[in-house]
Amino acid sequence: MFGIEVAHLLYALLATASIIIPAILIAKQEVAIEGPFGWSALTFTNRFSISHWYSKFFRWITGQDKWATEYHLNSMLIWMAIYAGVIFFIPAYTLFMGEEWNWPAFWALFTLAACCYIELVVVEDYIWFLIHPYYGPARHNKNFVPWFQNFRLGIPKSYWRGMIVTFLAASLTSLFQQNYLLFIIWLLTFILTNFITLGIIRPWTKRIARKNLSAHWWNWVKDVVIQRYPYACETLHPSAKPRVFVLGPGVLKDLISRGEVVLLEDALGQNPWQE
Repeated sequence: MFGIEVAHLLYALLATASIIIPAILIAKQEVAIEGPFGWSALTFTNRFSISHWYSKFFRWITGQDKWATEYHLNSMLIWMAIYAGVIFFIPAYTLFMGEEWNWPAFWALFTLAACCYIELVVVEDYIWFLIHPYYGPARHNKNFVPWFQNFRLGIPKSYWRGMIVTFLAASLTSLFQQNYLLFIIWLLTFILTNFITLGIIRPWTKRIARKNLSAHWWNWVKDVVIQRYPYACETLHPSAKPRVFVLGPGVLKDLISRGEVVLLEDALGQNPWQE
């Protein structure tokens, strides 16, 4: 019996690793891409209109305080494809070896992978805040985050939805199969994942020096101008680092009227200042 319990714990540890490791790597990548403007506010990506069917579906799942972007859609599809690959590799290998197909085991594995995927979405999002130099856990609230305005007990409602769905899926599958091993493994995985996130990663990120970010910063930032990072071939005194400038109301309009700035779509493929 003790050996079986250890095996369950080891399985839960592997499931936890499949959540924590990708969550950290993806969060670091998104911090590098998005900078202080979270939820792809300045990312070059398609933004679905509120009337689009995917936008309605996305906002129904994640909350009305978010906007659906192609950037996030592609990211989540990539994560889903990775988990799906693992799910179907195992039964495919079973058939390849001429072993007997086991439907209960397949659906249990499918449910566990789905739970891990949903937990990955939640944990990765929170780790993004933990490691971000402009945010951190103290700024994980609606005063600093315009794309998270619905909190319950200090936790975004979308996080609550994700956690509830995972336990419903694990409970119903276990009840249907009359085998509660899946629920036990998921419970262990959930506990381990949150312990590592809140008990290890969060305290460790306290050493990160946080940069200034005013509360309700999105209320006064009207326009943003990005000076792109120069390529190596540029020789006309390129900037040493990328810069982001914020403009007050009326400034950008005045610059446009004088022809000193142009819209990006008008500048692509041509040099509007060519003499």
